[in-house]
Amino acid sequence: MHSVSPKGKVGDASAPGFRRRSLTSFVQAFGFSISAMTLTTGLGVISNKIIAVWGGPELSGLVAVFRQLYGGLSQGLSFGADVVVVQWVSSGQKTLSTTVRIASQYVLIIGGLLAVVAVFLPQWVAIGLFGRPLASSYVLEVAVVVMSSAVGLAMIFVIAILNGLVRVRTVAALNIIAASTTAAAAYLLITRWASFGAALLVGFGNVAALIVGGWLIRRLVSGGDSIRHGLVNAVRTLVSSGSLLAGLNILATVVLLTVQAIVTRGYGLEGLALYSASATISNTFMMLFMSPMKTYVLPTLGGLGASPERSRFVNRALQFTLLLVFPCALALLGLRNGIIQGLYSTEFLGAGELLAIETLAIIPRTVTWVLAMALLSAGLYKTYAVTEVTRATILIFGCGVVVALQLGIHAVAWVFCAAYAVDLVIYLGYSIRQLQLRLNAVSTALAASMMLLVTLVYLS
Repeated sequence: MHSVSPKGKVGDASAPGFRRRSLTSFVQAFGFSISAMTLTTGLGVISNKIIAVWGGPELSGLVAVFRQLYGGLSQGLSFGADVVVVQWVSSGQKTLSTTVRIASQYVLIIGGLLAVVAVFLPQWVAIGLFGRPLASSYVLEVAVVVMSSAVGLAMIFVIAILNGLVRVRTVAALNIIAASTTAAAAYLLITRWASFGAALLVGFGNVAALIVGGWLIRRLVSGGDSIRHGLVNAVRTLVSSGSLLAGLNILATVVLLTVQAIVTRGYGLEGLALYSASATISNTFMMLFMSPMKTYVLPTLGGLGASPERSRFVNRALQFTLLLVFPCALALLGLRNGIIQGLYSTEFLGAGELLAIETLAIIPRTVTWVLAMALLSAGLYKTYAVTEVTRATILIFGCGVVVALQLGIHAVAWVFCAAYAVDLVIYLGYSIRQLQLRLNAVSTALAASMMLLVTLVYLS
């Protein structure tokens, strides 16, 4: 799913100051963010390599499941804090000390609820993730991941507060601390404690980052007002403001976990490892380009009211993004086996064909991403939700049919492509009808020709 950011201030830029810029603006906006993200991703690659080499496909598959559970719980239970809290801080809607106090109270409440689940209900969570035959082997590990997701929740609030203060370099530093700590601990945890170590590893880096981030925020609010009243109403405000965003985040996690569970039951943990490897590479590929671009595209679109201006900017953004993504997609397609072997091991080369099929979806995903930013910048969250629910339904139903008919794991990747193709059609329809967007001839020809070339390279 696409991550949602608020209108207005994002990164170091606010919407009004970013109107009617040339292609150079995209390049400048892309610079710092991609540098920090590349380093963070590189550290993540090192972690995955260590897990793959010393843990093998089975532990890699477990880590993938644990990461989805960890991220889903922390992100879903944040109730859109990454949007709402940024707006509170950046707009001055609430003072910094009030925001920090609300965040602390909320994390403590949710942390207590997670502790209850970790102590009394981990076996049911394990059954949902692995099915009854495997669930009993991973109850303790699931409990650890559920409990540690409270740290992930706290980190979301820390990052949101710092983003609201436009501390871009500080946020990048915290992400690097988390990734480097995880990479440093991966070998010891995986080789010493196997599956239990995998559960510990998922949230290990965030502990160090939270200590540093919490200390920095404590310095910022030292001497501030002590807010003791109205906390319940403030927490209610957070939950009500971010309920739709939370629902979409929960949906994304449910889809990922459900698809993983279907793949596991149909093709075992080794099949899950191959699917997770290909999906991780393709999703990381998209994230490397889209996350830095988001800091420029969303606030700029938010500052454009008239549909002709919005259409011009959407076309410019789409053309730039396609030109950026296309050669890299061809490289990913041609070098996929070497990339898989370099990132994982020779045991994962079976994921090469899966990755090739998923690469066919990169161009449609790119176009869909730009259109999604346009919908989100206009506040059309319900429309955005409809498209996400539709794609989720196709993914779950399609994967279920593939496993039921034993069509092979490659068919799972084709379901992935089909879901994004339908997604693109829906986004185009909504963008034309609700935003009066028009893709010009250059954008249409560029997308179509690139899609054709990627397909020809795949078939060759």
